[in-house]
This record gives sequence, C-alpha cells and structure tokens, in this order.
Amino acid sequence: RQIMWFLAPADVRGTSFLRISHEDRSDDMWLYLPAFKKVRRIASGARKENFMGSDFTYEDMEKRKIKDYTYKLLREESLGDHECYVVESIPKGGVDSDYGRIISWVWKDSYLIIKEELYDRKGKLQKVKTMSGIEKRDQYWIPGELKMENVQKQHVTDIAFDEIEVDTGVEDDLFSTTYLERIR
Repeated sequence: RQIMWFLAPADVRGTSFLRISHEDRSDDMWLYLPAFKKVRRIASGARKENFMGSDFTYEDMEKRKIKDYTYKLLREESLGDHECYVVESIPKGGVDSDYGRIISWVWKDSYLIIKEELYDRKGKLQKVKTMSGIEKRDQYWIPGELKMENVQKQHVTDIAFDEIEVDTGVEDDLFSTTYLERIR
C-alpha cells in the first residue's frame, strides 16, 4: 500500500495518489485532483498514461507481479560501490505492458533494484529509471531521489523524497480514498 500527498511544486500541491497492490490482479489506483475536488479511479486501461504529466506512467507506479514475467540473469557487474545482478525481465504472453523487456540492476546484498532500462515493444530503449541517495532505515532501503529519463522524448523527471518515516504505526484505514483529500 502506498499513499502520497504532493506538497510542491505549487501547481500540484494538494494532489494525492493511492495505490493498493494485489497479488492476483492489477493494482487499484486513485488520484485526488484538488482543482476538481474529486477522487478519480485510474482504470486499468489508463496504465500507459503519464502520471501527473511526468515521465512516469501509471504502469511505472505499479508493483510488478513476479509471476507475470520470465527472467534471465545476463551478467554480474559493479554499479557505483555495489555489486549487482543484471537481470532481463520479459512480460509473459497476455500481460498488458507498454514494455517489451526490462533490464534491471539489482544489488546483490539487498536485492534492491537501483537502475532499470525499459524497452518499448519494438525493442528500442524508451526510458532509464535510477534511484540515488539510498539509505537504510530500520529494515528498509529508501531512496532519496528517483529519476526517470525518457530517452525517446529527451525529457527527465526527478522525484525527491523528504521527511521519510517508517513503521510509525499507521492504521490500515489511512490507505483509503477518504484520506486522499487531506494534506499531511
């Protein structure tokens, strides 16, 4: 479960996003748009649309289902100070994805994906996603920044995370559309 409230920039302040993952079906996603004072459910057919005008799509915001892909270990290599597995993921037949394949750099010691190359259905590099400023908080590896570079459109979106708290005793009912209208 994930809920986000956008505080900046000013033109998106008050917007919020809720995602609830399911093992057996697509994630449920909702977006609150303060200009309309409405919560909008993101239909599964809208997964390929851009998330709030960024280089991320709603599909990029979902948690990928392991069973929906076939995997191949391509190699092992260093990325920064970490040894990584480089893994190719290809969606199985019938899986609705904008991507034909994904190459992931996975930290060997924590299995955290720190970089991905996302290829379109024609096999051309479409986007590169990277995480940086990664810190361990309790048992979690948390990025300080998430960057998506759309290579085909020559555009970049950076997301910075501030004031991250973990295991704060958040109640389950917070993860509902009722709380999307509240700025934290």
